[in-house]
Amino acid sequence: MTAVPRRSSNLLIIASLAYLVTPAAAQSSENLDVTAVGRDPRWTIVGRTTSIVDIKGRHALKLDEGAGIGVVWLSGYDFADGAIDLDVLGRSQPIQGSFVGVAFHVVDASTHDAVYFRPFNFRSSDPSRHSHAVEYVSHPDWPWQRLRSEHPGKYEKAVLPDPDGDEWFHVRVVVERPTIRVFVNNQSEPCLVVDALSRRNSGSIGLWVGEGSGGYFANLRVTRDDRIRRVLQGLRPSIAIKGRPAVRWTVAERMAEYHVPGASIAVIDGGRVAWAQGFGVKQTGATDSVTATTLFQAQSISKPVAATAALILADSGRVSLDEDVNTYLKSWKLPSNAYQVYEKVTLRRILSHSAGLTVGGFAGYRTGDSIPTLRQILNGEKPANNPSIRVDTVPGSVSRYSGGGLVVMQQLLMDVTGEPFPALMKGLVLAPTGMTLSTYEQPLPENRRHEAASGHDGDGLVIKGLWPIQPEMAAGGLWTTPTELAEWALAITEAWSGQSSHLLSTRMAREMLSVQHGAFGLGIYLEGAGDTFAFHHAGSNSGFRALLLMFPRAGKGAVIATNADRGDALIDEILTSIATEYQWPSRRQSERDVVNLTARQLQGLIGKYALPPGPSGAPVFFEISRADGKLFAELTGLGSYPRMELYAASADSFFTINDLPVAFTRDGSGRAQRVRMGQIEGHRR
Repeated sequence: MTAVPRRSSNLLIIASLAYLVTPAAAQSSENLDVTAVGRDPRWTIVGRTTSIVDIKGRHALKLDEGAGIGVVWLSGYDFADGAIDLDVLGRSQPIQGSFVGVAFHVVDASTHDAVYFRPFNFRSSDPSRHSHAVEYVSHPDWPWQRLRSEHPGKYEKAVLPDPDGDEWFHVRVVVERPTIRVFVNNQSEPCLVVDALSRRNSGSIGLWVGEGSGGYFANLRVTRDDRIRRVLQGLRPSIAIKGRPAVRWTVAERMAEYHVPGASIAVIDGGRVAWAQGFGVKQTGATDSVTATTLFQAQSISKPVAATAALILADSGRVSLDEDVNTYLKSWKLPSNAYQVYEKVTLRRILSHSAGLTVGGFAGYRTGDSIPTLRQILNGEKPANNPSIRVDTVPGSVSRYSGGGLVVMQQLLMDVTGEPFPALMKGLVLAPTGMTLSTYEQPLPENRRHEAASGHDGDGLVIKGLWPIQPEMAAGGLWTTPTELAEWALAITEAWSGQSSHLLSTRMAREMLSVQHGAFGLGIYLEGAGDTFAFHHAGSNSGFRALLLMFPRAGKGAVIATNADRGDALIDEILTSIATEYQWPSRRQSERDVVNLTARQLQGLIGKYALPPGPSGAPVFFEISRADGKLFAELTGLGSYPRMELYAASADSFFTINDLPVAFTRDGSGRAQRVRMGQIEGHRR
């Protein structure tokens, strides 16, 4: 497995300091009683026999010698980031006779990370052996043999000052993913600093002995970053109603409420991926759990990642952002019409959704459907299920979201590079960013289907074909994980902040994150200014919902993916909890007053309002009802959505606790004729 690429030196310094300045309230420490091994059934023992002994002034756990690796871990214990402290005793003789250490992010005896020591090398006069006193390994992919062969001297070092190999020594392992630092005998400087090689972000804690070795262990103490627990147990709406009790939920409670079988979260803090974790199952009725490496459809978050490829080509001079796209299109041309006489469709306008191109989104296809070619999609020809992608307004005149524009860009990139879209994206963006699990391949290859979460409707039922097939790859075809999308966000942030970047120049990154038209930069939404400046994008395919949000100045953000149609409400509540615990500059819960309206004022709003049709062309409605003096709204036609209570900010303006603004326009009689829900308008039927 390939290691996650290192961030620049400045970002790593931020990450290294983060643990030192984390408020005490964000941490929780506890002693794990290793002398309960053998009595407490939560301790799992593999590969060794154990006993409890008193030796050299410590009441300790003894792991006897035996063949292979021995691991003892605490089942059900979850450790992501934090510090592990313990006392360890091995022996200096014979050589190759003592390998003792601590395991973390333990899944089982064969899947874990470990830091271990060779006490027989502590005071060796042989320089080579002396430099092999402490080592980090990640099983099963990175055992010591492979590390020494492929990365000699990188993952093993000397321990200075030299401990006595026949006496107790104190070990402190600080895990701040991706960085792992090892301290011995309370030294202020670490004896080993490495980046984790595993994509596991959490797991149990255990004791570890190597081939043929035994060892003694005492005083195990673990300090965990408590913010993770508080995030997962403190979900809350975006809005708190003044004067009403605070509302808090757990992730599991809200997943059940919204019929979301699985979710995956990656949190960015201090300019790094602080933690990532999966929840629930890949598919309703199955037992295969979602993990941090489970693939989800990125949906429309595919767009900013695909846009990065166009910006890379512009950075190198292979394309211009301001040239007519027909200059680069070879295998298909965008038809000209009267709207393009004076203004042209350019990559800049496509990426800022101001090119005047049609087709907002795509419904996708299912297993067994005839899958159209890219040309058929562009021309709206069967079996494509979308109308033709054409210019229907003067380019540059309006800001209007267009997935169709990204499909035009998809064809352009293929024509310029001469490569299939998945291959060019892998070479230009995914591989350089370390997104080794991600792919734009559509449909997902058969041999990778087991890695993916299945999509579910609003009732939590598996959708036909398990997931949509999206040949409109640039618009919605990326399969990925929140962790890898977070790495992309960090790479963009790195370039934007003036650090060395493996993707974009600082100039191009800053152009990408500058307002071009409306709320759009180049391929990405922008909001805020100064410390509150952020870039973000949401995703919505049938059966999947996702969100990416990054504050580049603060080095904070998150990516959340779900495998159900009602995942967007869950995402909002998770995001608000993260924003509160990690002190984001915005997106935290706010408090609002509610205005009391008369029964007549409320009655004038009740009815059914027609909204624009969904991606499949099916009608969508916003239904307003009243019960017990309260006003409720229900969205129908886009799957199963819960009824939402509307709170009055004025006679005509309302909001939900998830901060969705709803505004009505009344006629002279006080009866509402139009509704605006966010950016979407509807009319009374």
